[in-house]
Amino acid sequence: RNPTENIATGLPNGVAWTITTEESGSTRAFAAEIQALSHVTAHESMAPRSRCTGIQQDRVQLMLAVLSIHASMKTLRSQDTFVNVVGGLKLEETGTDLAVAMALASTFYETQIQVSENGTPYVFLGEIGLGGEIRPVKQILNRLSVAARLGIKVVFIPAKMKNLDVSDLEDNYGMSILKVATVQESIELGLGLKGFNIKNEKAKGSQSSKDSYQGVEL
Repeated sequence: RNPTENIATGLPNGVAWTITTEESGSTRAFAAEIQALSHVTAHESMAPRSRCTGIQQDRVQLMLAVLSIHASMKTLRSQDTFVNVVGGLKLEETGTDLAVAMALASTFYETQIQVSENGTPYVFLGEIGLGGEIRPVKQILNRLSVAARLGIKVVFIPAKMKNLDVSDLEDNYGMSILKVATVQESIELGLGLKGFNIKNEKAKGSQSSKDSYQGVEL
């Protein structure tokens, strides 16, 4: 599915986009839409349910634990949670962790992930460690190139990829590639919390906007 279709009015709660690759070693990369839903368990005596389609259950359980401990979402693990990868896709690599976490955060806070001025969603790339840190992913330039061709304007990537040269993508496609160090930073930016809104095009980014959130390198 093309993420530029049918979202001009914004994303529903619990929806996040990523660019994933095949585990077979192929250089093929493609966009994937992740949906999440959480709600209070019907009966307090019942254990919370977690159901996943298109993604490993263990990986989602890890995301729930990290968000509960490192992202001020302590009641999330006591709720029923459902995660689905749209279109029958199967995510088999960890570079999509951040998008899964963002979908869960969106449904938990009942807040939409922001979209760019051209109507495209923010895209999230990154593996999440047990400490809530965002870890590097493989084939990052390939993923970013796919995002650029799709017209994506804002992409979140791991801050640890400091030597990555993305100037061509930013200059030629007008992308804002944001480096985040933790899942908490990504949630605050991606959901527009704490009054901070990402500038949708690099040319429009002001120094005052950059200074308002020191945890992100623009």
